[in-house]
Amino acid sequence: MMLVTRATVLVSVAGAGVALSAALLSGAQAPPPAAITSDTAAYCHELSERAHELAALHPTPSPRTIELLIEGRALCARGQIRGGLLRLRQAVRLMTGAAVRPH
Repeated sequence: MMLVTRATVLVSVAGAGVALSAALLSGAQAPPPAAITSDTAAYCHELSERAHELAALHPTPSPRTIELLIEGRALCARGQIRGGLLRLRQAVRLMTGAAVRPH
């Protein structure tokens, strides 16, 4: 008899958990989709513009940062997208104080 009672309680608790999960999920708003970036010329241009705007706001960008910005923009213009993005990202990291990995 006790075994039947335990099984009934377990089924009730499991059913309540499923109902609660369904109620929470149906009312929850989905997070906005993640921005997907790819190694495209358009993204290279976008990042270049953003990096140059950041440099204009930065009080004193280092010579290395300026060099990375120039190299990145030039590589993007020549179609060497990955190299351009790498340099532009490094420049942004330098200006924002984020850790920079050596390449």
